[in-house]
Amino acid sequence: MHLTNPAANHNRHPSASRLERVCGGVVEASWLGALAATPLLVNVYSQRSFDPDKTAVLNLLALVMATAWLIRLAAGGRVGLAVSSEAPTDGASRRLWWLVLVPILLYGLSLIVSSLISIDPRLSWSGSYHRAQGTWSQLGYLAIFAAMLAHLRQGAQARRLIFVVVSTSLLAALYGVLQHLGRDPVQWLLPHDRAGSTLGNPVFFAAFLVMAIFLTLEALWRSRSKVGRTGALLYVLLMQLTALAAAQSRGPIVGLLAGFIVAAVLARTLRRKAKSESTGRRWAVAISVGTLVLVTLGVTGSSPSRLSGLLDPTSPTARVRLLIWQGAAGIVASNQPLLADGETVDRWHRLRPWFGHGPETFALAFHRFHSPELARLERPDRSRPHGFDVQCCGLAP
Repeated sequence: MHLTNPAANHNRHPSASRLERVCGGVVEASWLGALAATPLLVNVYSQRSFDPDKTAVLNLLALVMATAWLIRLAAGGRVGLAVSSEAPTDGASRRLWWLVLVPILLYGLSLIVSSLISIDPRLSWSGSYHRAQGTWSQLGYLAIFAAMLAHLRQGAQARRLIFVVVSTSLLAALYGVLQHLGRDPVQWLLPHDRAGSTLGNPVFFAAFLVMAIFLTLEALWRSRSKVGRTGALLYVLLMQLTALAAAQSRGPIVGLLAGFIVAAVLARTLRRKAKSESTGRRWAVAISVGTLVLVTLGVTGSSPSRLSGLLDPTSPTARVRLLIWQGAAGIVASNQPLLADGETVDRWHRLRPWFGHGPETFALAFHRFHSPELARLERPDRSRPHGFDVQCCGLAP
């Protein structure tokens, strides 16, 4: 298998076989379906109405994408679709391909090796009952990313992707606002003062909204000359920010503010390539959006008060995080073998510093470092942030 030559793809695209076009369409329909179904899917008839059900559907769509992609390759098609005429076709774009693909391949390989030598291989491959984020799911996510990297080449595809994300975020945001107002028709076992919407978790919900907000801003900027579309997108943005405030999740809000800072730095960097009038308009939009964020957070929720205690080490949330991190650091630094059930010798002890104890095994590896204080506060099944969890269970630096 070799990477696509963009120039050759561009010349070959008009005469591409019907099978190739159908497979390419199936791949795109699958990722659009994943973007729409994963945030919105809720199964009220299962014990875990959110994560396992969403993961099952996402894995199924990943399998469909991978199958269509393999059929396309078996039929003699290229790795990816043809790029648009505006896309760069020099060697730099191919080098960028490899810069993105190599870390993905290494991460996928480390997941497989770590699962093979896991202290609980079955748990590592399938994932825990509550999250179902085992190696099979992680490989599915990597397959979706790789398929999008190879097939998302046209401007029309990007516009369809943004439309699906923005539309989906509006539905999730409206449901979150209803929860905040106490109008939820379903009685969830969730904190009543924070909205989790169709994501089932205030942190997951807020993180999804933050990612959708930036795509909404992109769509808003491109449609600034169309009054009707601009008004609709402004309404979507207002609902997103209102729902973000209702979720009252500090980490995603910090991420949103950090995103605005990065956007400002990029705008400053690209300032010489843009006209001064256009740059001024962009700064005006950024300032307006920032003001809208602060006003929305202040009016609709108590997120600013939660933000004020973000760095307070005496708060219960911060104390739980510190205790988990202390135990996770102990897992990474420990030289003592951790034996699985029925074993007297850890055959893979020398590989643990490189490949960990196996994905989804944090709770098993953590019990040796579990403090009595943490036992009274929480029973963690993973470390946060995810990078720390990967170092403990999947791939240590």
